[in-house]
Amino acid sequence: MSGEIIQMSAQMNLIFEPEDLEQASPATVSRCGMIYMDPNQLGWRVFKDSYIQYELPASIPKDARELINDLFEWMVDPCLEFLRFNCKFQLSTSPIHLTFSLMRLYSSLMDEIAGVGTLGPDGKPLPEINANTVGRKLKIGK
Repeated sequence: MSGEIIQMSAQMNLIFEPEDLEQASPATVSRCGMIYMDPNQLGWRVFKDSYIQYELPASIPKDARELINDLFEWMVDPCLEFLRFNCKFQLSTSPIHLTFSLMRLYSSLMDEIAGVGTLGPDGKPLPEINANTVGRKLKIGK
């Protein structure tokens, strides 16, 4: 180790995530306050909450976000159960990674919605977004 001190501002945080603590001394553990948590203990809902809060376009209002949350709550568990019991995977994939992939796919469907307030290809302003617009985009209730 070089013993070099890294200067950090008050807004910066540093998190180390080691694979194991094989080389850590008791002093290192006590100074760093290390906590181990298996990602599978968190479940997919933690990622969904973060996704809805930080990854969805800012132009999506609260009622539409609630609809999206309800859709995830309604569909993800049954879909994961279906995959587990009825599908064969070439490569083992955890429910968290499957849900994360679903969120990325869902984001790709939101590209049009993210542009609200800008001009569309026809030169007209894109329409205002609400829960009904999101439902029509995803063909819900038809």
